[in-house]
Amino acid sequence: MPTGAPTPYPPDVDRIADYLKGMSTTIDRDWEHLYLEFRKRLRLVFAEAEIATGHPWVIGEGFRSQERQTMLYNQGRTTPGDIVTWMRHPTHHGAGLAADCYPAKADGKTPDYDAPHSAFEKFRAIYQKHGLGNGAWEKGDLGHVELIDPAIQAKAEAWVKAGFPQMDSHSASAENAPTAPLVTINGKPVDPDFCKRIPAPDGPLYIYVRALEEAGVGTVDYLPETGQTRITILQRP
Repeated sequence: MPTGAPTPYPPDVDRIADYLKGMSTTIDRDWEHLYLEFRKRLRLVFAEAEIATGHPWVIGEGFRSQERQTMLYNQGRTTPGDIVTWMRHPTHHGAGLAADCYPAKADGKTPDYDAPHSAFEKFRAIYQKHGLGNGAWEKGDLGHVELIDPAIQAKAEAWVKAGFPQMDSHSASAENAPTAPLVTINGKPVDPDFCKRIPAPDGPLYIYVRALEEAGVGTVDYLPETGQTRITILQRP
């Protein structure tokens, strides 16, 4: 499939206007402002990172506008505060292809910016397995994670300019499909989009919510005689 031209998303004037009114220089943690290809991989990374570290992970900042990047770059240079970035342009954040991620505090929502280095090392090993990276690791920006791919970058930039139009799992081209494992329903693969942690007697269970919704009905049963958790997925009539 050709990858030269960005996907021509129709402009969503209302969404663009609403976004520019009050969000251009504020922190954006909206998952819907992350490009689908990156979003799917990061969801899987978060689910695995919770198992590996014992803490849920949250986004400290996702998409970043040029206005906010300029504000951050000026901090410590022409405005008060410490220097927090060496980047003038939000290359990956600005395309919805990067996020700054941290283990959550006890409330499960607030980023723990003082988390131990070991937590980020485990996090790094997981996201690298999913084809993500961190060009700022050596500079000490441990929570940063990004998807670097020129073809995807062009499409993601066009998507942002169009005002973050809603995408489905078929919007991304097959050649750019994530390396994450697929969920199978009645022998047919379904793209995982969101993992939900469900407590179970035999340990935490991670359910692909998107797969359950697309299937129509899903049930989770604990089988005490075997000590296993069974997932029953019924196809929508």
